[in-house]
Amino acid sequence: MKHAPNDPVGAIVLPAAPPGELTAGLDWAKDDHVVCILDWAGWAGWAGRAAVHRQPHGAGLKQLLTRLAKAGCCEVAIERPDGPVVSALLEAGVTQLSSR
Repeated sequence: MKHAPNDPVGAIVLPAAPPGELTAGLDWAKDDHVVCILDWAGWAGWAGRAAVHRQPHGAGLKQLLTRLAKAGCCEVAIERPDGPVVSALLEAGVTQLSSR
């Protein structure tokens, strides 16, 4: 399982603005994750639920990855550095920002 690096010495320095000027926040939950895609002005390009239901490569996760890709969102802030959702984001080439 992939995980985001948590070593500040080896951390990647992010640009002032993310590619495509969009970032997403994902609120981790047991079953459904709440997701919001924002631009730097704070406009919500999309907000909704990702029904992942603990299925690493289930339909809900694929829909989330498709929605991020269609929006041009290449960066997601999530409150954990590991797990099946983080693995799928990293495998899809999405930059993962962890708050832990």
